[in-house]
Amino acid sequence: VFREALEKAGYEVLEAPDGQTGLRIFRQQPCHLVITDIFMPEKEGLETILELKREFLYVKIIAVSGGMTWPQNDGNLMAETVLEAAERLGADRTLHKPVTIQRLLNTVDEVLRTL
Repeated sequence: VFREALEKAGYEVLEAPDGQTGLRIFRQQPCHLVITDIFMPEKEGLETILELKREFLYVKIIAVSGGMTWPQNDGNLMAETVLEAAERLGADRTLHKPVTIQRLLNTVDEVLRTL
């Protein structure tokens, strides 16, 4: 859904199923902005953010999460916690799922204006 909306808005999009693949693609084809989910297979988002910022200080990052459902809570507390951690590790903005397309596009525009 994100890819389709971004392409429709005129952005070129490269897509990866996980952080490990995303990092490999980024190293081959660097770009200005990375949008990453936090909970992914292979290499999760916080680790991906840390590695990106360590190697590529200039890259802008938007982290997205809806949290995980744990028996103790509804997932929202977990999402807030991991999104705060993402900011501390270098994410320029965070989005809590569900995210409207308009909010996504506004956030992307906002982050890219700071280049």
